[in-house]
Amino acid sequence: MAKKIRRMRTFARTASKSMEKKLIENAKTIKNDPFIVIPDYDDNYSKRIFKKIEKSIEKINRFKEDTDKLEKLSNKRGLDGAIAGTILIAHSKKAPYLAVAKYPTGDVTYAQRGRAEKEKLIAVQHFDDPILRVLGIKDIALKKRMYIYSWDDEYISTGLDSNPPDEFLDFLIDKKILKKQKNVYFCGDVKAELI
Repeated sequence: MAKKIRRMRTFARTASKSMEKKLIENAKTIKNDPFIVIPDYDDNYSKRIFKKIEKSIEKINRFKEDTDKLEKLSNKRGLDGAIAGTILIAHSKKAPYLAVAKYPTGDVTYAQRGRAEKEKLIAVQHFDDPILRVLGIKDIALKKRMYIYSWDDEYISTGLDSNPPDEFLDFLIDKKILKKQKNVYFCGDVKAELI
């Protein structure tokens, strides 16, 4: 039996003033520092993967004041196209209509600018959300088998090393996702007596 492909449903709505304001503020932040969408890294594997992406973002950064060039660059499907489209929002200072993507965790609004993939636009326009920002590099992380950790204001790639940073584990403990006993982290389904 063929497996059904799950499609992300989207529709448009008029943006509320608060949603539009937050989106414009995030677009201005992206305009000032477009590299914020790339996780921090220390390992050579991540460096090799993300240097290529950083070069394409550098090109966007060079033309961040040229709206005509940004319009052309926003037609790219990747993360660079999403950044160019988002910077256009910062220039126009308005996003009256937003698309809405339905996820199991709830509706996510984003402005459709250019031809970038929806997930990439969502990741760039919601770079301050620890879950949504990972959507921008999800395809790369899965294809290259990379370990990416995102929490609060931190966003880190450990490459092929699966050891999460202690800060990430502490974040999961604070969110009641993990527990810690005798320097061992475990989920709520495991009984503490087994440790």
